[in-house]
Amino acid sequence: MQNRKDEGVSYFKKMDSVFQRHHFIFPELQHGYHYLIREAGQRLNFRDLTSYMDALRAAETVNHEDWHHLYARFRLASITDDHQNTADRYRTVLFGVIFISLILAGYLLDDYLEKPPVVLLAGGSLSTEDLETEPKAPKRTPALTPEIRQTIRNNLRKFEEDKAFLAPNLSLKKVAQGAGVNANYLSRYLNSEKGMSISRYLAELRIAYIAGMMAEDPAVANRSAEQLCALCGIASPSNMRHLFYIIYGMPLSQYQKQCREKFAGEMGGNEGTS
Repeated sequence: MQNRKDEGVSYFKKMDSVFQRHHFIFPELQHGYHYLIREAGQRLNFRDLTSYMDALRAAETVNHEDWHHLYARFRLASITDDHQNTADRYRTVLFGVIFISLILAGYLLDDYLEKPPVVLLAGGSLSTEDLETEPKAPKRTPALTPEIRQTIRNNLRKFEEDKAFLAPNLSLKKVAQGAGVNANYLSRYLNSEKGMSISRYLAELRIAYIAGMMAEDPAVANRSAEQLCALCGIASPSNMRHLFYIIYGMPLSQYQKQCREKFAGEMGGNEGTS
């Protein structure tokens, strides 16, 4: 079983190496990073943990950008074909109306000429008001421009570097103000670029931060869930335990225990050498 696990980790590390060199990964393979993240967390290797989380975000960004590029090209071709088909259809209808109008006009003219001059023609006129007009296209939400995406990307990078996500009671509106865009743009960016909501985005940043602190500082590893919440901005201990399990695949208490055991082993080794 251990050999299979080691073999699987080796394959996923090769996948990471290929992505680092070529900046390309199939969407189906990027889920391997979730396994590497969980495995690094179990080993308490914060450097690998941070590296794999950054690589996962980069892979998600690359795949979403490729998707947007292909979707835009496909959408443009589809719109062009729709416009051409609509124009051809209305051109055919117009020719048909003109042809029928000419035939009808000729028939009415012949009928009028055959009537005695004293007889008043009781005819009618052709009204164009009954012709169906072109329906208005449904209103579409405009796509985010590359400039807006780059602005959000740069500002979110600064948001992460400054650890601004540690502030409590953050909302979509507050983060959007810091990113220099409106909340709608930020929500659409996170959904399209990262495939997540603002809540999930903040949760991953906060949990990764507090996990790194526990792996590096024995004092933090011994703190209660309430104290850890105060350090990373999460609202409640129950919410922290739930998010930690979802993101790291293990209970918070188990992770703290592993960190404490690691520090105890390091201290024992130092005493032995002294």
